[in-house]
Amino acid sequence: MSTTPPIQFTGLSSGIDWQSIINQLIQLDSQPITQMQQEQSALQAASTAWSALQSELQSFASTAQALTQSTLYNAVTAGSSDTSVLTVSGTNGATPGSYAVEVQQLAAAPTIAGGTPPPGAQPTDPLSSFGVTASGTLSVTYTPANGATPTTIPIKYTASTLLSDIAAEISSQTNGTVQLFLNANGGFELASSVTGSGSSLRLEDTATSGGFMQALGFQTPSAQGADAQYVVQGQNMGFPQTSPTNTVALSGALSGLTMTLTGVGTATITVSPNQQPFTDAVNAFVSEYNKLVGLLQKDTTLGDPSTTTDDGPLADDLAAQNMAFRLRQIVTSTVAGATPYQSLADVGIGTTGTDNQLAVTDPSKLSAALQANPQAVLALFTNTGGTGVVDQLSRYVDSMAGNVVNGVSGVIPSIEQSLSDQIQQISDQITAFQNRLDLERQTLTQQFVAMEAAISQYQSISGWLNNNNTGGSSSSGSIAGFGISG
Repeated sequence: MSTTPPIQFTGLSSGIDWQSIINQLIQLDSQPITQMQQEQSALQAASTAWSALQSELQSFASTAQALTQSTLYNAVTAGSSDTSVLTVSGTNGATPGSYAVEVQQLAAAPTIAGGTPPPGAQPTDPLSSFGVTASGTLSVTYTPANGATPTTIPIKYTASTLLSDIAAEISSQTNGTVQLFLNANGGFELASSVTGSGSSLRLEDTATSGGFMQALGFQTPSAQGADAQYVVQGQNMGFPQTSPTNTVALSGALSGLTMTLTGVGTATITVSPNQQPFTDAVNAFVSEYNKLVGLLQKDTTLGDPSTTTDDGPLADDLAAQNMAFRLRQIVTSTVAGATPYQSLADVGIGTTGTDNQLAVTDPSKLSAALQANPQAVLALFTNTGGTGVVDQLSRYVDSMAGNVVNGVSGVIPSIEQSLSDQIQQISDQITAFQNRLDLERQTLTQQFVAMEAAISQYQSISGWLNNNNTGGSSSSGSIAGFGISG
């Protein structure tokens, strides 16, 4: 690595500014380093460009994959004519049409009703405030899930136990499944959250007179849940169907929809085709393709032939140029085995001109194709033969941007590794060349310093001789003093 030379005052004896001469010589000899740095910068720009292309290529492939989802091609929108009876959600699978639903009964969880608390009593009051005079143990038996084996928990109490502590203990030991509270009518209620006929709840007390159950008015010790009961037009031969919960996954013509029962009565579920998810996916595909192609076009741009300063970082890169060609080829070619739609152009998706950009050129054509034959449109993008547009793009992206598979790396990772190796090699060459320049500077400096010393010594001797040969009176200070006469 180059080091800054120490400050020196040059030419004190010779009158020559030899430090400037050395600097100029070193600067002249440094030109190869400048050239190597320029080459290194170009390689780094190419590496950065390839990295961005890899990221964008993978993003494009991910967006394209959305078009392989079969549910996208039969998406629907569904609604209820009376949300006080039922609501409906879901966007896939159901057959468009209208379906009448009669809700005969809602699913219910088991509840045990108690009496009303004394006026002014609060949850933080002791049980004695509610009439409890004895001590005992409550046994709460509940079903943790519909149809599961019942579980019993014991809770001990005395007259001084707080009502809120009893409620908290029941909730804690049942993991929140069973709660003790005041209902809307102001009466005590012990309720499970598990609905369905397979859910049960039972309350027992070891103390009879003055015990918890007697004092708080729990006269009926057990309760059973109930299933929802409903009739869907065209299903189950018109016979009622049941569900342990009020959330029902529908089947048959309504497959893919979920119905939530909210009340007893009749409502109509209307199912209509919904092309918006597919349209959104196509628009995203087109947008990401254009973004990728635009990046390739920018990177491979050739500027003014007289200069390379406005060239793209991959202007002369055949791999990048071939990528743009291959992508265009895939999205514009005929899909083998696809019928009746054999290319994207057949469903209204095409290029806009010479800039390789894609566009939904005919939205009505795309909509009509999806409505007439959604499975054929799906086959255009993906099919069992692997010839669909997205199938081809996925394989191409894997070959270009993929990591090492079966010992073979994708094209872009290989290019980036090669560029990285070249950049490092040039760095090593620059370091070696700079070391040679440092040695050259050191050698030249030593030579000039030696020259200065020699001149200085000569000047000292010459001055001494001149001083002793002119105007001196001492014989030892003259030439004659050495026995030399004229």
